[in-house]
Amino acid sequence: MAESSESSCLQRLLSDLDSLDAEMEKISSLRLFFQFTRKGQKSSLKYVVVKVRKQIVSLHGLLKKIESDCQENIEQAASLKELRHIVEKEQNEAQHLLEALPNGFSAQDGCESVESQRCDVKQQVNETKRKKAAKSPVSILPVTPEDLGEIPAESVESQRCDVKQQVNETKRKKAAKSPVSILPVTPEDLGEIPAESVESQRCDVKQQVNETKRKKAAKSPLSILPVTPEDLGEIPAYMKCRITCDQINAVVENLNKAIMSKYRIRNQAPSSMSAADRNTYYRYLREERSNKEGCVFIVEEDIKLFTPMKTDKRFHKIIVILRHCQRLREIRVSGITRYVIC
Repeated sequence: MAESSESSCLQRLLSDLDSLDAEMEKISSLRLFFQFTRKGQKSSLKYVVVKVRKQIVSLHGLLKKIESDCQENIEQAASLKELRHIVEKEQNEAQHLLEALPNGFSAQDGCESVESQRCDVKQQVNETKRKKAAKSPVSILPVTPEDLGEIPAESVESQRCDVKQQVNETKRKKAAKSPVSILPVTPEDLGEIPAESVESQRCDVKQQVNETKRKKAAKSPLSILPVTPEDLGEIPAYMKCRITCDQINAVVENLNKAIMSKYRIRNQAPSSMSAADRNTYYRYLREERSNKEGCVFIVEEDIKLFTPMKTDKRFHKIIVILRHCQRLREIRVSGITRYVIC
């Protein structure tokens, strides 16, 4: 009994000592807290406390990042472990299939045998086709790849040239029989024509096309004549800059389009027009009140309305060139520029 009482007393003493130790730790922590608060109130130590606080926050963030990285590594390790189990399972199945193959048989031998069977089947099909063709007296035997391999490339090329010549000869003979037909031109005939004559013929054709355009434009009183290279050659270099004859004629075509569209509306009856065309018609009447000469003209508003052309700096340069070539002239009336056709 005495021993049991002594052991219970010792246990109580140990528990009391443990609780006393815990209380002492709390007291020491409180003392440290109060010391820090007192030191933190000093102006000289405030900067140090703030710096320590920032470092603690940054360390806390680093610890969180390390924890998340560790979690990701654990998940990757688990997925790799599962993948390893799957690969091992597939490897065991493949090993089992390999062991189950009959003796003297391999995958490479199987592929070779399948390929040889395909070749044999192709040869048999070709043979049957040749036999069927040989039975009919009118048919032509088909050409096999072996027959093509025996023919040299030079002989094939020469035969092609001979066939082409024969076809051309037959065409020429057929054309010669009909009195109205024109014989086709062969490459040999083209080789006999000199390059200079071909170039001169091209220039003549271009001149004829330009002449026909000029004649067509001259027939209609409401059109501007196109500019020729001879006209462009007479223009000073400072005036034409890098503008080509085709660019000038493109502007001329757009101006002619605007003129035709304007006078088509002008010559219609107002009752048969839409509202927009009727407004344009009355604008034309207002503009023609001061047109005492009765000349044909357009304004920039007509160009913007009927053509996709922009009235920019380049457009005005081309207008100066057309004025110099006496294709049109400018008349300014009450702030509006009229482009009058000469």
